[in-house]
Amino acid sequence: MAEEELEQTTQQIDPGSEVDGIDQDPDQAGEVAEQNASTGGDDGPPPEECPPCKSGAPAWMATFADMATLLMAFFVLILSFAEMNVPKFKQISGSLKKFIRCAATYSNR
Repeated sequence: MAEEELEQTTQQIDPGSEVDGIDQDPDQAGEVAEQNASTGGDDGPPPEECPPCKSGAPAWMATFADMATLLMAFFVLILSFAEMNVPKFKQISGSLKKFIRCAATYSNR
């Protein structure tokens, strides 16, 4: 029976036209579309249904999120207790700026 349907379809399509109906005569394209719709077309076997997906996050995700939150809180506490020595900071930043300028001039040569 599939061979008969194939012969009927190939008889309705011109040899120089594409099979998908883009370059066909509109009347022939409609007939082919109706025939494919009535016979089920050439879609092949129906797709297999996949098993249902698991919902929610994996168990390790809660532990990881808790650990990351605690680490962030720990570092925030350390930073809040830190005392910043402003003159020492300015001295270090000035040295770094001087070093970066020297490195930039030597790298351009």
